[in-house]
Amino acid sequence: MNTPLPAVVVVGAGVIGLTTALVAARAGHNVTVVAADRPEQTVSSVAAAIWAPYHAEPASWIEPWAATTFDVLAEIAATTPDAGVQMRAGVVVHRAGTAPLTWPTTVAGNRPALTDQLPDGATGGTVCTVPIATMSMYLPQSIRGKGEIKAAGNIPYPPYTMYDTDSKPTGFDYDLSQALGQKLGIPVSFNQQAFSTIIPSLLSKKFDVILSAMNDTPERQKTLNFVDYTHGGFIILVKSGNPDGVKARLDVCGKTVSVQKATVQGELLRGLETQCKEKGQDGVQVLELPTDLDAQTALRAGKSQAYVVDAPVAEYVVKTAGDGKAFELVRDAEFPAGYLPVFSGMGNLNTDPEFTEALRAAFQALINDGTYKKILDRYSLTSYAVDSAAVNQGK
Repeated sequence: MNTPLPAVVVVGAGVIGLTTALVAARAGHNVTVVAADRPEQTVSSVAAAIWAPYHAEPASWIEPWAATTFDVLAEIAATTPDAGVQMRAGVVVHRAGTAPLTWPTTVAGNRPALTDQLPDGATGGTVCTVPIATMSMYLPQSIRGKGEIKAAGNIPYPPYTMYDTDSKPTGFDYDLSQALGQKLGIPVSFNQQAFSTIIPSLLSKKFDVILSAMNDTPERQKTLNFVDYTHGGFIILVKSGNPDGVKARLDVCGKTVSVQKATVQGELLRGLETQCKEKGQDGVQVLELPTDLDAQTALRAGKSQAYVVDAPVAEYVVKTAGDGKAFELVRDAEFPAGYLPVFSGMGNLNTDPEFTEALRAAFQALINDGTYKKILDRYSLTSYAVDSAAVNQGK
């Protein structure tokens, strides 16, 4: 009589966990996978997985398993190039107080690193070639075939998009685009596109994704899927000293308010007409202009009495325009976080849900490893952070 194989419980549903579960199941074990997150919500969904038996004991068990795994992955890399496994050379760095590695003895071709191959603070290192499972292969073929992701952004819209002193793109959206590219293993180009034509530019296949602080709305969801990355309301800006006495939302009734063309802010202001009439006043005269900078300039030039913009942008403008002396925020006691808080995010055509999921998983990986927070901190956007990568939260 055949003795049943022992049941196996695998903890984790990433690349390592699922691979272990699959191998054990194929060997005849009854396998249960226990995990906090579904596979598509793990970092492994997009991040490269490197072979390296770290943090595992006992070595007498781990090293033979590691050697077998190495051999299998190396064979896949050599015989099945489309599987996403590649052999990569690099240096494993040893810091002070780190126990010597034992696993390099299990594979061939390793040697101690030379001094000029080590970063500052390293006490030693091992030069080795190991398997890496890359995730770019899981992007849709339409993206992989082009060899890059083409992102569209409306520049300037600081701190989301702007130019540095060398006229190169920078800002939250640009930095996020580059970090996403690193997670997905594919270059991301960042390209200027007028906001009013930014959705048509995707429909015409000129670009693949929008990173331009675009508000996630049900109307836009008819065309786009959004991976939301900030959450905040709209704020009114006025000239320093507030010469027209705008203290609350309905104080703009009968006044001219400048906004960027094709934004949600224009719709918001036009929607105040009934409330303005109930106060016995005219509706808002909405002055829509091609760029956000044009809307600011209209206020400074006296062509408008107020300017409405996303709260994160408003705070940046007040701090930087005219050395912080050009504008001031209208802090409405009834809406301390701004009017109608909305999600903003990156958008791709909703006919390509696979690409949406790749972007979502890559963004979740950036949240998990702290990169997202660093980018937020860099541009003073931490107050508008989201907790997790989610799709189409705009209501």
